[in-house]
Amino acid sequence: MAFTLFDANSFGILPGALNNSAAPNFRGALYVWEFTTTRQIYLEFVVPRGYVTGTTLNLVIRWAAGTATSGNCSWDCRLAIVGGSFDIDNALSFGTASSVVSTAAPGTAGQTTTTTLVLSGSALNSIAAGDTVVLRVDRASSGDTMPGVAQIISVELVEP
Repeated sequence: MAFTLFDANSFGILPGALNNSAAPNFRGALYVWEFTTTRQIYLEFVVPRGYVTGTTLNLVIRWAAGTATSGNCSWDCRLAIVGGSFDIDNALSFGTASSVVSTAAPGTAGQTTTTTLVLSGSALNSIAAGDTVVLRVDRASSGDTMPGVAQIISVELVEP
């Protein structure tokens, strides 16, 4: 049985490093994060106690194209563990990136769509129940042909 491990609307999403961060904005009544190619965001959460280490996870990204009506938008993600005696002043150690997934832009600008990324094997970075984890979501340049910005509305981490 599938269950949600974590979900966040744009209010729960944190910008990445200042040079590479997605930009916050509003689209209609929704708060969104705008991504040009190679922009990123970070999300922090605690892995639920019922999670079994090594179980495959799906990251579902709900997004819309800012103005584009054609091309493909590519995404990837990676995980880092903040636990034990980790010094928060040091750089995070992210695991292997998920495979890049490209999704066609909806035919109408502002229409929402979803992209699902699969995290398995080394992309899980050995996360375990109770770990504090940082999830990094990137608009990847590989295979991305959509002009303009992609606007993330929400993300959901699901155990399928």
